[in-house]
Amino acid sequence: MSSDWQSETTYTPGVMNNYCAALALTNDGDTAMFVANRPLKSVAEVGYLVYSTNKPWHTVKLYGTNLHRVLDVFAIDNNLTNDHVVVTNRGLVNPNSRQDDALAAVFAEMPVDQYPGGPFTNLTMPQAHTFAANIIAGGPFTNLSDVGRKLTEGSFPVGATELEKESIFRNAVGLLNLRQNLFTIIIEAHVASSGNIPHNPVRQRAVALVWRDPYTGEMFVRSIKWLKD
Repeated sequence: MSSDWQSETTYTPGVMNNYCAALALTNDGDTAMFVANRPLKSVAEVGYLVYSTNKPWHTVKLYGTNLHRVLDVFAIDNNLTNDHVVVTNRGLVNPNSRQDDALAAVFAEMPVDQYPGGPFTNLTMPQAHTFAANIIAGGPFTNLSDVGRKLTEGSFPVGATELEKESIFRNAVGLLNLRQNLFTIIIEAHVASSGNIPHNPVRQRAVALVWRDPYTGEMFVRSIKWLKD
């Protein structure tokens, strides 16, 4: 209703509009929203936004059983070189890793904030290990959005508000990648002649590097090398 859209006496970022809060608290309970008015630096920034005209006080969720799969269907163009594009093509970490040290390295010193440029704290290494362990416990994953599916509000080591919790995704999603698995496979074959009474047995071994996309199931042999005895 138009009567619900009333100005507060202050416009300071982070200060709640009580008229809006009264309505928001009757829905999903989250009153915080943010519009950066600039190109996205992280796909996870869509978590700031409302997702339906029929539910004007519901924001896009990046974790929980009812999350939205925005991380699977949106991407930022990394072919452009400018201040608004974050390019991370190498050194990405697969959340399916069982090595919590590797996954924790993604979140260590990660800023936790409500909006870019606002007050923030950094995740400590112990907190990063805790969060990495909570992610690993929810695996395995095939899509990036699945990383947050089994997380709850208690899974986050820091963050009092919804925006602070989701900031960990906003600031880390560009460092994660689920679309690459590389396997080393050892192959050994035995053949012989003369039917039931084998003669001239031969053994051949090889090592193959196989790439697999866990989402589509596509795979191909990157290289194969025959081994000598």
